[in-house]
Amino acid sequence: VVIRTRFGVGYFYINVGAVKVNDGKVLLGYSDKRKNLAGETFNDPYNQDFKYTLMLSKLDNNDQIVWSYPITSTNAIDNHIRKSLLKKDEQDNLYLSFRWINKINYRGKEIVLPFNDRFNETLLKFNKNGDLIGHKSLGNATSHLNIALDQNNNVLVAGNTIAETFAEQPINIKAGSNHIILRFEQQILATEETNKKSPIVIYPNPTADFIFIKSEKKHNSANVYDATGKL
Repeated sequence: VVIRTRFGVGYFYINVGAVKVNDGKVLLGYSDKRKNLAGETFNDPYNQDFKYTLMLSKLDNNDQIVWSYPITSTNAIDNHIRKSLLKKDEQDNLYLSFRWINKINYRGKEIVLPFNDRFNETLLKFNKNGDLIGHKSLGNATSHLNIALDQNNNVLVAGNTIAETFAEQPINIKAGSNHIILRFEQQILATEETNKKSPIVIYPNPTADFIFIKSEKKHNSANVYDATGKL
């Protein structure tokens, strides 16, 4: 079931299967205009003109909007979002599994995926403040994966693939579409590429006026986005 909320010239579609957290709830949905759940216009760094943009939003216990962030991509998204794509652990960390091609961008942080010509099933990990704290590219799945957490907060994913390898694991039976079930321990996501040292250093952060950019390579220009994705 999907509900939609009107914001001026567009709609914000919300998956009703919200994840309950200690201080509110987190919603996975999508916008058909460049507006978040609060009706604020956000920037798409890829300047794509797709109909839908995936959104991750949080409401407090009084249903007031705490934050609402877009997950932009270089490809269009499937607008049939299932609640099994978003889960949370005992610390209210959030886990989202979705399919993208080439690149995704969340709050100014870009993730370059292994393949630029086919879907990459990717597992994202956020803290309760909506910060991206880990990710893992899994591979080419023929459909969205279902995710769950076991009693030890390890992430379980299940779905189908026609690939010969998935999440760096060989698929023994290569004929047709094969069902897969994987378990990821917490330390795997905690040390994923998102936390690796960046070749570009930006300081001070946060700042009210000037920032300095240090890089081993020469750059002619830079775009700066705020926490809502605005340029």
